[in-house]
Amino acid sequence: MKRLVSLAAAALLAATVASAQGYMHGPHRPGGPGGMNLADHLTKMLDLTPDQQSKVQTIVSKYMEGSLGEKMRSMHEAQATLQKTVHDPDASDKQVQQAVGVVSGVQSQIALEQHHMAVEVATVLTADQKAKLQQMVKDAGDHDGPPPPAGGGF
Repeated sequence: MKRLVSLAAAALLAATVASAQGYMHGPHRPGGPGGMNLADHLTKMLDLTPDQQSKVQTIVSKYMEGSLGEKMRSMHEAQATLQKTVHDPDASDKQVQQAVGVVSGVQSQIALEQHHMAVEVATVLTADQKAKLQQMVKDAGDHDGPPPPAGGGF
């Protein structure tokens, strides 16, 4: 059971990271035209029942409209500051390291919030849905080739 919860956390982490990178912004943000939020995505991928969908939506909303959403906004600001600092020829190495430290600290806080959300969501899933989620996590981890460059370059 503990492993399945960890896998659920990994899947939700991937989905939440995707949201932080634009999945839930613009036309894909919750309530946006044709948008699909995390709960909708899980409903589609795991064939959640209406009751499960309602429970998952409540859990996701609690986090995204609360502590996780706040931390994701902080992450966006910290990453913007880091990018400005990295490309500032007058910035010192220490300033870049400090900006990296802020990003790292917020990323750690986000991971904990995502884990808490994943643990709650896992309590709503059936054994078959947890198995499907486990396979989704495995498939998401099976990438061919090298990872993309960090930071996207200039």
